Amino acid sequence: MRIGHGVRPLSGFVMVLAYSRAVVALFILDQTLESFLHGHVEAFAA
Repeated sequence: MRIGHGVRPLSGFVMVLAYSRAVVALFILDQTLESFLHGHVEAFAA
């Protein structure tokens, strides 16, 4: 993904919620533990 004059990799976080089978997808710019946990928080909030 181009941001300003640089290029950054784009990663996706996808989670299928067990009970509802809802699919939650987020796109992030890094693969840190903080982003991974944030993906879980967003999925459970949905």
